Amino acid sequence: MSEDDEIDTTQHDRQVAAVTDAVARLLPRLAGQRFTPEAIFEGAVRGGAVAIMAATPAGAADVAELLEAMADAFRDLGQPALRVVDSGAKAH
Repeated sequence: MSEDDEIDTTQHDRQVAAVTDAVARLLPRLAGQRFTPEAIFEGAVRGGAVAIMAATPAGAADVAELLEAMADAFRDLGQPALRVVDSGAKAH
């Protein structure tokens, strides 16, 4: 791994952690409005898909590949670092 890749991965991890924290804080903030964890999860995933498709030439099929790669990674709970950028399925 080159130094640039390591810097990019570090920045990516920091950004992912910030988004993860923001999404995790939604449930307590929206619980009074009867939001379910499932609705928050689905909204976060759909929002991420919209962000990728708006900022890159990726289409719905590309996002589906990313989601499949993430699902595969989640099945391996022992994997220490789950990253879309490492999955091999990247937005085009």
